[in-house]
Amino acid sequence: MRASTRKGVIQKMSIDIPTVFTILKERIKNGKANVLTYSELSQAYYDRTGIYHEAHGSWDAILGSINNALNTKHAPPISALVILKGKNEPGGGFWGCSENVPIRPKDDIQRMTVWMNIIKDIEKFDWTNIVM
Repeated sequence: MRASTRKGVIQKMSIDIPTVFTILKERIKNGKANVLTYSELSQAYYDRTGIYHEAHGSWDAILGSINNALNTKHAPPISALVILKGKNEPGGGFWGCSENVPIRPKDDIQRMTVWMNIIKDIEKFDWTNIVM
């Protein structure tokens, strides 16, 4: 995994799962989920850790790992909150990344409906005692 400290220094660094999970969990307030782009996730991670990971290619595996862990806790896939800039929906790596995420529906309307239902599940879920 390539990352930098934004001063041009490229390092191989792993992404901290609890930090990413906390960033996503904080996007849910008063039963409303606020989506963020992969770029915004990269920036939020940098703001917390001082380590920048590129928006493209850095997040799919770690978000899938989070969803797999959540599946064992019977929690919805919180990474549905991370969307493509300009597309307003999750990237292709989201679909089918864990047992609690279906494969990507080919029909646009069906895909948006499934995604919105996942967002509703995220909003209804009690995240209080879920930790990574």
